[in-house]
Amino acid sequence: MTKLPVEIWVVDLDASAEALFAAERQVARISPDEEERAARLPAGENRRRRAAYIAQRLLLERTCGPAIRGVVLGRGRNGRPQLPTGFPGAVSLAHTGRFALTGYTQARTIGVDLEAHRVVKMDARRQGIIVAAASTLTAGPLPATGDARFLRAWTRLEALAKADGRGMGHLLTQIGAAGGAKGAGIMWAAATAERAECRVQDLDLGDQLIGAVAVSSSAANCAVRTVPDDPVRLEHFVRLENRE
Repeated sequence: MTKLPVEIWVVDLDASAEALFAAERQVARISPDEEERAARLPAGENRRRRAAYIAQRLLLERTCGPAIRGVVLGRGRNGRPQLPTGFPGAVSLAHTGRFALTGYTQARTIGVDLEAHRVVKMDARRQGIIVAAASTLTAGPLPATGDARFLRAWTRLEALAKADGRGMGHLLTQIGAAGGAKGAGIMWAAATAERAECRVQDLDLGDQLIGAVAVSSSAANCAVRTVPDDPVRLEHFVRLENRE
């Protein structure tokens, strides 16, 4: 059976901002509600968020074509972006600090998550539950120890929660890591992936970032591409994408 396309782009929102803004000035792509959502954020963050929205729109145009320009995306539970009727597939967006990760697939669902390496401030019990739940997924072994182990586990679960559509709060409650209850147990994560017909995949994002994607089993393998940081290279990058 032919696997449906899936693409994931990583964006340095500071380095690529001017190139993305130049592309938006040339051809308007983001919707009025995205402009408004970005504008509500503090000065530094609204610039990054607007750049992330532009990158997401360039990715959407890759498969959906120019008809997607300016079209308002629906917002599901937990703010999950949803493509309107007539546009196939699913889209997801994650950001942390100066970086964003956006993914699109023609398959039924996708969720991406992104974390920068950092010191984790969470009690050992909750960390243990989250790591154990993430270990039940079929994404391969986690790092042996340290904060990277927890962050890798977290991105797996967050990506799955986005693809599932019920959000991270629901998933954490069900595995017993939130809500003050025992929940359904750590196997809830694997059961959620099975119910959603998703697979979870760790992403290779270099030394600064940790990321994961959960995508419909009918989707092809996920390759990460880096958005260029100057207008000429960005234009060439998008033009090549649209010719594939």
